[in-house]
Amino acid sequence: YLRYCCEFAYNKTELNDLINETKNRYLLVLEELKLLNINIVSPCYVVANYHYSIFTNDILLDKYEAIELLKETYDSIINNLDTVYKNYLDTYHLFDKISKTLLNWGMKIDYNNIITNFK
Repeated sequence: YLRYCCEFAYNKTELNDLINETKNRYLLVLEELKLLNINIVSPCYVVANYHYSIFTNDILLDKYEAIELLKETYDSIINNLDTVYKNYLDTYHLFDKISKTLLNWGMKIDYNNIITNFK
């Protein structure tokens, strides 16, 4: 929840400290998930990437990087739809949220490709 603290920092120094701490914690979590060999389409991994992308867009004000990060998660889900559907139904439901976020950020999504990959 440090991301929310960044929105209410009292001064520039506090804001910078909170931003650095938040970014470091997100990166630490993502690194730990990789070290634990957590599947990239597991809900835990997807949620961590999603929240880090939101932080990157909203707090770091780096929309390009945020889209790239979320697009990687989106593509991982698309490329593993069978695994997602069979093993990670929560990820399947998160996919809608990711799609809507990418659309809100101005990205075009080819839904025909998704349907083709799912068959």
